[in-house]
Parts: sequence; C-alpha cells; structure tokens
Amino acid sequence: MIDVSTLVTLVKSGTFGGRNANKVFGDNNGIDDRGRIAATAGQLTNAGKAAAKLDNTLGKGTQAAINAMCSASKHSKILEYAGKSASWASDHVNPLLVGAAGYRILVSDDKEAQLKKEVFGMSAMFGIEALMKNFLNSDYLKEVHSNMKNKYAKTALAVLEGLGFVAGSIAGSTAGYKVGEIYVEKTQNNHKKNFTDEFKKLHEEINRLDNAVPDNTNEENIEFDTGIENKLLQKELLA
Repeated sequence: MIDVSTLVTLVKSGTFGGRNANKVFGDNNGIDDRGRIAATAGQLTNAGKAAAKLDNTLGKGTQAAINAMCSASKHSKILEYAGKSASWASDHVNPLLVGAAGYRILVSDDKEAQLKKEVFGMSAMFGIEALMKNFLNSDYLKEVHSNMKNKYAKTALAVLEGLGFVAGSIAGSTAGYKVGEIYVEKTQNNHKKNFTDEFKKLHEEINRLDNAVPDNTNEENIEFDTGIENKLLQKELLA
C-alpha cells in the first residue's frame, strides 16, 4: 500500500533540496546564496527519510544507506556530528530559510532595499505554502485518495501533489519578490522626487530673498561722486 503523504514529502523535499543546492553551488544570477546550505541539507535529509519509509526498492536501498552511515558514524565523531546536524536541520527547514534570507541581506550592497524584498518574498512563499498544506491535509483530498483503487493512479496523484506544492511555493516566492522590487523602486523614486521638490523650494526661496534685498551700490557711488564735486567747486571759489 502506498503511503501518499510520504511520497508527497519525498517529491517536494527532494525537488526543493535539488533547487537550493543549485542556488548554493551554482551561479544563481550572481546572487550569493550560500546561506541556503543548511536548509538544503535539511530538505535533502527529509527526502532521504521519506524515501526510507517507502516499501519498495528505493526505500530499502535508502534505508540500507542510512544504516551504513549510522554504523560508520559510531567510529567517527565528525560523521556523528554531521548526522545530528542534518537531522536537526530537517526539523527546522523554514527557520533556516529565514536565516538564508538574513544572509542575503547582510551581503547585499543595499541592505534596506534587500530587507524589504525579503519580507515580501518570504511572506508570500510561506503564506502560499500554508494554504497548500491545508489543502493537502484536507478531508476532501483524503477521500479522493481513499476512493482510488489503482495504485499507479494514486502514485501519480501523490507526485503531482508534491510537484504542485513546489510550483505553488516558487510562484508565491517569485510574486512576492517582484512586489517587493516594485515597492522598493516606488519608494526610492518618491524619495528622489521629495528631495528634488525640496531642493527646488530652497532654490526659489534663496532667489526670493536675494531679489528682496535692494542693490544700493550705484546710489552710494553717485552720492560719493557728488560730494567730491562740491568740494572741488568750493576750492575753486576760494582760490
């Protein structure tokens, strides 16, 4: 009998883990996303745990590999700590994804703008995932699975559910980051506009004050010149 929830977990955790591994070790459009490495380890560990639960060749092979790792870790502290770390990460994937967002903020040139983008992106992603989890755990979907007798159809539906969860999460994240970019661009443009308006007002005020002060330079020169002429006339009369 197929364990639907286990298969869904395998599909979505394995897909997420593969995508995040590509972002950590790949180019990722020039974005430094090494902060995802812990979340990636957690997601791949969840995929391995789910695979081990499957009652098929994959499950038996995965469980055998896990048993071998556990046996080897008894003789190596490094492997033991690595196994415990991966197990802990598998139970704390979402907090680790938030930590990865924090890392992207720290390494960003414009930290304030990146913070705003991360808030929109992560909020949208977690929001969509919460809605999809409610649907996947709904009584309606459980009834659909219970009424399906064909194991291949049930397997296909479980795979589609896992892939649908991944697609919805990616769509939510993408939309959230896009809204964040628009918000950042709009607020930055508003700041520039406000600065320009204030500068114009200051310039106009300076011009107004400058025009309000009378220019008496020529009048002073005229009065000075008239005084000299009067003195010269007096000297000529006395002479």
